[in-house]
Amino acid sequence: MGQRSGKGISRASNGDLYEGGFKHNLFDGEGTYTYVNGDVFRCTFREGLPHGQGKYVAENGRGGEQYGVWEDGQFVCEIPFEEYRE
Repeated sequence: MGQRSGKGISRASNGDLYEGGFKHNLFDGEGTYTYVNGDVFRCTFREGLPHGQGKYVAENGRGGEQYGVWEDGQFVCEIPFEEYRE
């Protein structure tokens, strides 16, 4: 079976769902990761890891929205809503 590239959908064994870009079978480009509990994470991915600006929305108002910057999968800092680009 070939490697997935382009846009697509992937469901993890625990029920989490990813919709977005793939490159060489890894999340790459713009994508949305929806956790089975309803939380949603929108970010740019690079080589399977969050990289760039992202937005995390907790389901049912358990923490609201968080905007930030990730580099190679590591959270770097929060950013104000006004600086976030979707």
